[in-house]
Amino acid sequence: MLHLRDGARVTGRLTLCDEEQCVISSKRVPIAQIAFIELREGTRVPPNAPPRAVILNDGTVAKGRYVSLNLGVVDTDAGEVDRDDVALIMLAPTVIPPPPVTAPPKKPEPPSGGTKGALWTGTIRARIWGDVNGIFSEVKVTVAARLREYNYPLRDIGGGGVIGMFTKLWSENSMLTNTFQCHGSGISGSGEGSTSVTTGPSSSQPSAMYLKTKEGSIGFPLPVGKTLYFAGVPEHSVTYDVTYVSNGVTSVDKTHYQSPIIGRAVNNPIGPLVDPNVRYLENGRMIGSYTAPAVGAFQHISVSWVLCREGASCTEPPPPGESGNP
Repeated sequence: MLHLRDGARVTGRLTLCDEEQCVISSKRVPIAQIAFIELREGTRVPPNAPPRAVILNDGTVAKGRYVSLNLGVVDTDAGEVDRDDVALIMLAPTVIPPPPVTAPPKKPEPPSGGTKGALWTGTIRARIWGDVNGIFSEVKVTVAARLREYNYPLRDIGGGGVIGMFTKLWSENSMLTNTFQCHGSGISGSGEGSTSVTTGPSSSQPSAMYLKTKEGSIGFPLPVGKTLYFAGVPEHSVTYDVTYVSNGVTSVDKTHYQSPIIGRAVNNPIGPLVDPNVRYLENGRMIGSYTAPAVGAFQHISVSWVLCREGASCTEPPPPGESGNP
């Protein structure tokens, strides 16, 4: 079965694929239209698989990059593999975005609307990188954040009334920039894109603040007088172009943006692409850094940031960690 980049599928007897096309039940399908080739039904598509990766039946990645296939073998630039041993051939890169931040359980349900408040501005910087199967991949991220407060009463879930303030932070024309590169094992790739992000009630909501001014229960621990925050500018369906060169063949792929989250909800688990720390405002600012594991083609993420409420002086964050293959 051929899975096309537009989401369509082509089924039939796959007899031949080369660097230009696949022949399936006498129909010719250009390689540029194919996301991946499924030779073994039901195999899970691996996250962030590099382009032209050959996935074996046991889920491992074969040495070399795909070149062609026939009824007997799959040819790679490292040699031939029996077709019966191959489950998938990835022709376009697959990317898993960072996991969304979910609200803590039993979060008080604020009234609709909220009171519009101050604008938070600043910079979030990240580097996501890894060396997998001989291919080094890296994304550098810059977020020129503009987050608008919408404030609500924070209510005791036991019925004790208002005990503080809950704040949603919606993005107002934040600018998200990604710069991608990869190289190794006969392949190289690069691309860069920028997009403006504005969010609202129908968007994913990765940004909020909680402040308790007196004792009471909100479903998770929060010291009185400290402002808990987690924030980010969510990636969306917009893509940018990455140009790959493999064995002298050039292709262009649409790639989704990466955008890190700073801080985390108290009850959210620590995991890949997640800030391991719970964050509180420091002298009225969001400031900090972290490193964490990543997923797929990326093994590490390093993030740094400084965001300030309007009227406050804000500095640029230091560069995120630079260890790893340049």
